[in-house]
Amino acid sequence: MQHSPFKFLNAYEKADGERFFGREDEVEQLYQMTYQSSLMLVYGQSGSGKTSLIRCGLANRFDATDWFDIYIRRGDNINRALDQALRNASLDTVPAGTSPAEAVDALYSDRLRPIYLIFDQFEELLILGDRQEQQTFFQNIAALLTPASHCKIILVMREEFIARLYPWEKIIPTLFNKRLRLETMSRDNLLRVITGTVAAANISLQSGEATAEKILDYLSDPRSGVQLTYLQVYLDKLYREAQKQSATVTQFSNRLVEDTGRLDDVMADFLEEQRGEIEAALQADGFELPEEALQILLEQFITPEGTKQPMAKTALQRNLSFDTPLIDAALGQLEARRILRNTEEDVFELSHDALAGHIAQQRSPERLWLQEIVQLIKTRYAAYQQTGDLLTPNELKRITPFRERLSLGPEEREFLKKSYFRQFRNRLLYAAIGLIFVLGGVALLFTQFRLKDQEKQTLALGDAANAKRLVERRNFSKAEILALKAYQRNRETKNDQIHLQHIFEALDMTFWKQQRLEGHEGYVNAVSVSPDGRSFASGGEDGMVKIWQWRQQDSDDLQDWLLNQTLAGASIRSLAFNPHQGDVIAAGDNRGGVYLLQNRGEWRDIAVDTLVPPGNIRTAANGQLIAFSPDMPYRLISAGYNGVVRLWKGGEKEPYRLIAEETFAEPLHALAYGSRGRVVLGSQDGTVRFCRIGPDGSLEVQHSIKEAGRVNAIALGEDERQQLRMFWAGNWGSLVYGQWPAGAAPQRSGEIPHRHFFYEDGDSLAGYVNALALNSAGNLLASGGNDHSIQLWNIHEQEGTLQLMPKGFYLLQNPQDPRKRGWILSLGFLPGGNDLVAGSADHTVKAWILDPEALVRALEEQGGGD
Repeated sequence: MQHSPFKFLNAYEKADGERFFGREDEVEQLYQMTYQSSLMLVYGQSGSGKTSLIRCGLANRFDATDWFDIYIRRGDNINRALDQALRNASLDTVPAGTSPAEAVDALYSDRLRPIYLIFDQFEELLILGDRQEQQTFFQNIAALLTPASHCKIILVMREEFIARLYPWEKIIPTLFNKRLRLETMSRDNLLRVITGTVAAANISLQSGEATAEKILDYLSDPRSGVQLTYLQVYLDKLYREAQKQSATVTQFSNRLVEDTGRLDDVMADFLEEQRGEIEAALQADGFELPEEALQILLEQFITPEGTKQPMAKTALQRNLSFDTPLIDAALGQLEARRILRNTEEDVFELSHDALAGHIAQQRSPERLWLQEIVQLIKTRYAAYQQTGDLLTPNELKRITPFRERLSLGPEEREFLKKSYFRQFRNRLLYAAIGLIFVLGGVALLFTQFRLKDQEKQTLALGDAANAKRLVERRNFSKAEILALKAYQRNRETKNDQIHLQHIFEALDMTFWKQQRLEGHEGYVNAVSVSPDGRSFASGGEDGMVKIWQWRQQDSDDLQDWLLNQTLAGASIRSLAFNPHQGDVIAAGDNRGGVYLLQNRGEWRDIAVDTLVPPGNIRTAANGQLIAFSPDMPYRLISAGYNGVVRLWKGGEKEPYRLIAEETFAEPLHALAYGSRGRVVLGSQDGTVRFCRIGPDGSLEVQHSIKEAGRVNAIALGEDERQQLRMFWAGNWGSLVYGQWPAGAAPQRSGEIPHRHFFYEDGDSLAGYVNALALNSAGNLLASGGNDHSIQLWNIHEQEGTLQLMPKGFYLLQNPQDPRKRGWILSLGFLPGGNDLVAGSADHTVKAWILDPEALVRALEEQGGGD
């Protein structure tokens, strides 16, 4: 079998100039920039061809005497990589301790050509480097950007990490002056790429440009664009399919394209095909593969942010529990199939960032969080070698639940051990100092404490009395504040006369009591409450949808909640009751399946109808989000990690049918369906899109906003003016709110830091918000995330502007037990009230029941007022 003439996942090099097409304008634009500035920034989406633009396009624009190009990747430290690259390029030995500016001057004297330092995949520094490494690098670059310097610098990076550059403008004010964003290639240019590269490979197209058009149509939805990497993978696939018919490939026929078929996600298809063949090959060689062995191995080559990272074989052997022969055999297969490449001796990396993104989508939340912990320790250990700073108590608090499962080197384990020992030693020291002070001043302080206790008890009784009166008047917000003050003051006293603890069990919210509902085997990813409030549904990793009845309004009996359950797909990703048909639930699973569950009698008999059949769990359709229209009966929308949005229409007695489909380039992680055909989508790259559904079902994007991280949750509600109130959050640590007036453009009103109970601000777990829910009155918002708490927010308007204020209370789960984590994954309010349902990572559903009378009784027991 002949070697494929197409680049596949490899970048174009200077020698490929005759078959590099479609980027002539961008090459010329970048070439002109090199005469205008000493620093250029090139950025774009993964797969847009940034590296090829420079290595092939720009390189061929220069004469050999006009530039001397040095390509630099971070490796384990970008400053060491820069130093080594300059030493390797120098004709003479550069003395140790030579600064980059001095080394460049010496190199220019050797080469007599301008030196171009090209930092490819520059986001690696911003993702993996600690602050010291980053600061040293930017200071070195600033020293190179002098008028007398013979150096030009090009930073090449993925656009979603641009925001991480802004803090370094203070060192390099010209950082953003000359930048080139590589846009998605136009259809005309894509046709030129196809016809040009095929011709350069001495292959013809049966119908010329018409066959090229067919390739584009089969490759993807033209409206969402086509990544160049995906195009090369598809051309390579056509070539391999053609070789099965003839060893000498001279033509791509229309029939060949049709037989190869439509590939909505080329990279996912390629990975799935290759993984299947690799697993079969390894098993044929006698290896027993652990569950998800290849996925777990490939995850070693990506960062927590989903970008690729190099990994030495020795590190793989340390990090994985696999036998060394299995690792060696798997690496050999992955390299032979062009998924991995050996960058240096026994150091491997993924062939392209596009692969990293698809591998990242298959990570379980548990493996992702474990990877983030390991990355934290590695980064802090690298800093420790220079500064001597050990891990902080907050960092150790975050690490502790994972401690026994960490894959670390001996130096990193010793670093972790020293950090724990210092924490233990400091606690002993503080305890000893405290004991000395206590013993020395106990006589003096006893009288003062007693007087302060009496004062606090008096204030606590007064707060309790006022809280009772406010509760009786249904002014719950102020009552909560006063009750919490009373409780906190009482905790600080030594008198047992006041016992407010039963109001705040484990600091649960003032008026709620919790019912724990068990039965799921895995994370509970989705909950939804019926429009009549009589029942609610939950769905989880076990593929089960469980229907629960809500408590009877005139009874406190919390038994026999479960009505029925049914297996409805793979891991359930989302659920939605039809607001116009309380006996219909839509469900989406993590394999892209969409289902309708219909009640045939008090949920005792459930019929399941499949709207979209599930795909393979490893495909990019890994998760479907579901929402019904609140004001248009029998309208259903779904969105997936593959970027596909589908709209269905049904009737009281009519089956649901697909009426429209749109595709977006980024994976979609959040979906909300508002009134008057308004739809809000949240994506992996932080883009929030505000869309309207046209009469024909088409989805038109009217506005978009870019946030600092992935958007995980969106909640919508409508006020009396038909104005849409909007709330969204993700993994960047803030809660954003805005308004969408009827007949006007959406507005981003503001954002508020998301308060964290168990973690400090800046902790990556604290920043994750997974779920939002809005009560039917539109005055209370609930948010839940990875800090194990549900937080409540008051909503109101001031002078026509939406305002969001924290209520100050939390519903808490246990953050310490690693087997039953309290990550909040889904939320739903009961219609007409503030009762709340939550699904979490501890495999349970929680029903939080509002009971204001319990507070009244509790306050009366304290004798606090009338």
